[in-house]
Amino acid sequence: MQLVSWVSSGRVMDRSAIYFCIRRLRIRDHFGVLQQRFEQFRDEDRLGKISIKGVVVGGLVDVGSSLIFGLILGLVLAFKIHAQHLRADQIHKATVTVQSANHWLYWSIGLLCSVLGGYVAARIARHDAMLNGAFSAWLCLLLELIVFAWDHLHSARSFAMGTVWTQPLLMGGAILCGFVGGWLARARTQRRLA
Repeated sequence: MQLVSWVSSGRVMDRSAIYFCIRRLRIRDHFGVLQQRFEQFRDEDRLGKISIKGVVVGGLVDVGSSLIFGLILGLVLAFKIHAQHLRADQIHKATVTVQSANHWLYWSIGLLCSVLGGYVAARIARHDAMLNGAFSAWLCLLLELIVFAWDHLHSARSFAMGTVWTQPLLMGGAILCGFVGGWLARARTQRRLA
């Protein structure tokens, strides 16, 4: 509509501006079609049990809090290494040793953050708490799959480090912890209603 009024009013436009306007109108049309299809799914109750907003926010809370707490732990371990006053050639060896000794700590932080993400997703959803909590691990699973595929495509050492079984175990653990977070949110809601 705007394109027609601009051209008919006699305003001078170059080709790039016309192409930009046409692309913008096409993007709006595609967005409208996607929005209509999503509303059809919602009306047919295919997505009725899953809260998209809750699952997305829960996934972001899961990964965001994992990053924040992981960075804090990494800084603490880095200061621990720095306090030893090592020579430059010994720092890499000490870093690898500290990281391999504290894998369980990184994993625990990640799984606890998955519980937090599941809890947030369930609280936002306000229905089907455990299902929404379990689905909140979507971003964590996506990132785990990317890391898993990257490691195995570009490095033979990952097979020796045990990531063949630890990555799928962590993926299942993330879903289970999201489920537990949803269960905790449901238990809190039921306790408050009682």
